[in-house]
Amino acid sequence: MGNIFRYYVLLTRRWMWVLVLGALVCGSATYLISTFLRPVYQASAYLIIDIGGASTHPSITDSLQAVPTFAQLITTSTVLDPVLAQHPGLSSQDLLAMLTVKPQTNTQIIELDVQTNDPHLAADLANQVSWSFAQYANASQQDTVQIIPAQTPTLPAQPRPLEDAGIGSLVGVLLVLILIVGSEWVSNRATSVEQIQELLGTEIMTMVPCLPRHMGQAERQQTTLEKYHMICASLNVAQASRPFKLVMFTSALAGEGKTTIVSNVAVNLAQAGKQVLLIDLNIHRPALAQRFHLDGQFGLTNLLLKQGKRLQVEQYSQASEVPGLHVLTAGTQQMTSSRFLQALAATQFFSRLKQAPFDYILCDAPPLFAVAETQILAHSIEAMVLVVNGSRTPRKVLDRTRQVLWRIQTTRVLGTIVNQSSWRDYADTHPYALPQPVPEPEPQFSIEQITMELPAMNTALLVAPKVVVQEEQTRLPDTGETEQIRSGGPDYVIRPNLSLSGLTGSSGNGLTRRDFSPGTPPPVSQPLQHMV
Repeated sequence: MGNIFRYYVLLTRRWMWVLVLGALVCGSATYLISTFLRPVYQASAYLIIDIGGASTHPSITDSLQAVPTFAQLITTSTVLDPVLAQHPGLSSQDLLAMLTVKPQTNTQIIELDVQTNDPHLAADLANQVSWSFAQYANASQQDTVQIIPAQTPTLPAQPRPLEDAGIGSLVGVLLVLILIVGSEWVSNRATSVEQIQELLGTEIMTMVPCLPRHMGQAERQQTTLEKYHMICASLNVAQASRPFKLVMFTSALAGEGKTTIVSNVAVNLAQAGKQVLLIDLNIHRPALAQRFHLDGQFGLTNLLLKQGKRLQVEQYSQASEVPGLHVLTAGTQQMTSSRFLQALAATQFFSRLKQAPFDYILCDAPPLFAVAETQILAHSIEAMVLVVNGSRTPRKVLDRTRQVLWRIQTTRVLGTIVNQSSWRDYADTHPYALPQPVPEPEPQFSIEQITMELPAMNTALLVAPKVVVQEEQTRLPDTGETEQIRSGGPDYVIRPNLSLSGLTGSSGNGLTRRDFSPGTPPPVSQPLQHMV
């Protein structure tokens, strides 16, 4: 808040002459216009409402309640017609346009104002309307309305050149301020992504768009997810050309969205099968512990204070809900910038960190111009990714950022991510995805009930003798299959008297006859001719 206030103070000092000029021009123009306008005079009469004023016990409450009603009655034709009769050239519409009735709040007073170009006419009309209304109201009860007559005005109510000139000057200053702020905002913002690339001198990795609110949730997630996939692909390509492990994500100013971007990049890399460690280097305003819902009691500052010979990153980092992603939070120990840098140098933190069993180690660092240690830490990092808010980062800040990047030439700048971009990305106007196969409709089966009518048959319940049948393999002549016949059977057999002569014919129909005799093995199956 203090930086914004100082910015506007400096802006006012720079454009002070324009403010003074705007005030003089608008004030002088308003004064000249006011002097050429025809003056309007106002005469005011006051009516005091007193219900039961002549009685022994007047009621103030009744008088207060009657004030709005009496105010409406003043503009009726019964009251105004006697006044119009005294001014033949005056119409009722003209008189109503001159007349203003103002009931005073919580009082028994009604203010009656008349505005016209003639001061004497204004006073006469105000008094005549008051007397006409008093005669109308006092007809039923005496002394209900008391009048304080209007005086002839000597000064016009409007225009007032001096007061109008002051108001004009104030309006001129406000207009100039709006123009200055708008001009500064337009001139100090990048107009295209190509201008950002030119000001920073770096490649643009991708543009994360500022999505409209009316876009559906599924489409928003798909569009944003594709952008993070592009960032991960750029990291993989850069790592393949020149291997690295430590990557710092930073921005020029605070609030540009670097923490959100580095968190999503870490999640996407882990989902792609990479082992990722995400470190919160912003010990002044840590955010990763809250973002991943992790316990913030052990973290980076706790690890640095231990000062062991072995860097126990695995012990102090915490596994997130995403498989393959570990987060090293900022920790609970309070440190100044100088002490933090000394602890990093004493423990050789970044040199030992390169030996950790991770494919990527992503560092969420503070903004470049927010604290002093970010530019110092950049010399110990192998690669850097810069996040720029396309809708709010000024061009002058981008120019200063390029100078900072030029000073830390030992660090490899992989590119710039333009966040909250309002410009159209012609390389990817819509999320591109392979067409999804259309599922074939499953076959629908219908079950129909079929009724089979069989001829009447006589059944006989016979005693089936016990037959001991040895397990034997019999080859069927028509199919060549082998059938196993085991011993045992029912004690009773139901033999229907059914003729199957319609099913006789070739043996390929699968219907065969089995005749069993007690004590004899079953013969070779033959085509069924008819059933006895």
